[in-house]
Amino acid sequence: MSSNKGSGRSGHIEKNIIGKRGSRKSYATRQQDKHDELLRKRVEKHEESSKTARASIVKHNELRKIQVSCAELEEELESKGVSSEEIRKAVNALRNKLTSEKDRKDDDQNRVYSYKPRFSAK
Repeated sequence: MSSNKGSGRSGHIEKNIIGKRGSRKSYATRQQDKHDELLRKRVEKHEESSKTARASIVKHNELRKIQVSCAELEEELESKGVSSEEIRKAVNALRNKLTSEKDRKDDDQNRVYSYKPRFSAK
């Protein structure tokens, strides 16, 4: 139709709002989705905090193993009748050795997880 003259129409164009519907989900479903999303975020936050807690517990246990090894060496040397100065030197040497091994292991672990590509696309 080239013109609306004589057609009985004014030329006003209306939107077809019946064909366009908003969300087809009911109100209850949308509320449940919001609740589920909130719950999922809480769970993720809890998991992250528990990961850091687990990491600190693991670190504490590793340091405790070092202390236990040093205490065992100290008791063994005391039972043999070694002088206190020699005991102190031996315990410090063992502690330094175990600590450096732990640090080396941590560095290796960090190197694995902190991969940086040599060539990056800019």
